[in-house]
Amino acid sequence: MASHAIITSCMDNARSDIAMRIITRTAHKRNDFATFCEALPHKEFLTFCNSVKQFLTDVVKHINSPSKISEISVQFGIDQAARRCCGFKADYFAAMADAIIIECVFLDGAVHPPTETIEAWATLVEPMFSNVRNGYYEQTRYTRKNNMFRQFSERSFDDSANNSPLHCSSPGTSSSKSHIPTPDVVISRF
Repeated sequence: MASHAIITSCMDNARSDIAMRIITRTAHKRNDFATFCEALPHKEFLTFCNSVKQFLTDVVKHINSPSKISEISVQFGIDQAARRCCGFKADYFAAMADAIIIECVFLDGAVHPPTETIEAWATLVEPMFSNVRNGYYEQTRYTRKNNMFRQFSERSFDDSANNSPLHCSSPGTSSSKSHIPTPDVVISRF
């Protein structure tokens, strides 16, 4: 396909700093993304940059396999869910997708008509980030479900260790164990 050739040609022109360019462009577009990046420890920031570069490289390497691109993209989304505790938001994906398109179009160096280059990258990036979001939300749901199960199990274990069944208080009555989650529990769910 012509679009695959354009994409491959662009990536052949990519320098080692392509991920940093994408991240910088995203940070210019979204102040909260810039704040997220600044808050990351240096080593974690480098890991994040490398993951963006590897993601893009792997997708282009498997340009002829939509199922492999989907798999790679879902995994990238899953990996980003772990960065939620550092302030990462799913909203960043749209800005990252735009930044990838813009930076990769620049790599073409006007060898192809700009509209063809933009279309080629947009056609690739749209399903990439659709799958990235799927992976991110899948992992987020899994983590929340696990946290809720673990919290319930810990509470049940604590209650059974005291040889008392799990009881929920009725409104207006007091209990040694409240069924209302503490702020720490609520925050850990989100």
